[in-house]
Amino acid sequence: MKNELPADPQDRIAAAKRMTQKAESRAIALVPAAKLREVDQFDTGAILSCSSGYQWTGGVRAPLRSGVDGEAVQAALASAASDHGFTVTNDKLLTGKTRYKLVDDTGVELLVTMYKRETLVNITSASPCFSLPEGFHPPSVY
Repeated sequence: MKNELPADPQDRIAAAKRMTQKAESRAIALVPAAKLREVDQFDTGAILSCSSGYQWTGGVRAPLRSGVDGEAVQAALASAASDHGFTVTNDKLLTGKTRYKLVDDTGVELLVTMYKRETLVNITSASPCFSLPEGFHPPSVY
């Protein structure tokens, strides 16, 4: 992880969560509020294992207002993200739809997809991997 994290394992998890949710908020803020019905940023997420320890995972769901072009919103979000400090790449899902991957300067990864017939912006997030002391067992939900 590129940022220094607190030594206390609980504080370390909380810092990873804050960092990730900050990136989520920055990304969804790139969509004009007039195009969104609401923004639901998850209060809790899962702590998963990764290559060098653990990562906090969460997400945001934001339904679009009626008549808003979801694919255009998704593409505009990705374009704006590259102008706001995110590295942006994309790939195709099995459905043929585009998924964008945004990575901020701290290493937080966001996957931006559209659901419900392109009417719901879905952002799945993951903090960079971080270590925890041997013998410390993190909660599965945090």
